[in-house]
Amino acid sequence: MPSLERRIGDIIDELKRLGHAPDVNRIDQFRRHLAGLDNEVRTTIAHRERLYELANLSRQAHTLLRNAHERASRTLAIADAARQRELRDVSHPTITSPQPHTVPELEIGWDGFER
Repeated sequence: MPSLERRIGDIIDELKRLGHAPDVNRIDQFRRHLAGLDNEVRTTIAHRERLYELANLSRQAHTLLRNAHERASRTLAIADAARQRELRDVSHPTITSPQPHTVPELEIGWDGFER
């Protein structure tokens, strides 16, 4: 079985690779796994220096986890706002939406100048 340092380090490495829009379920898996490792550290490690090093690794992992959770929440909020805007536009077709609607196939780059 890998050492605690290695297992926490693996979580840190995976959290760094989550990207801009991580999956909420994956974040919850990491949270549960890290909680189990934190419990193992508290109950099995008696050496102060090693406990301090593991606590630092755990703190780094928790920071990355919190940042990933914030990114996921922000991504979900943006998607929800876009969906609400779409629903509003569908329910009020005579009111012009402040958001531009473009058809991807017809979208032409506009530089802001009329020619």
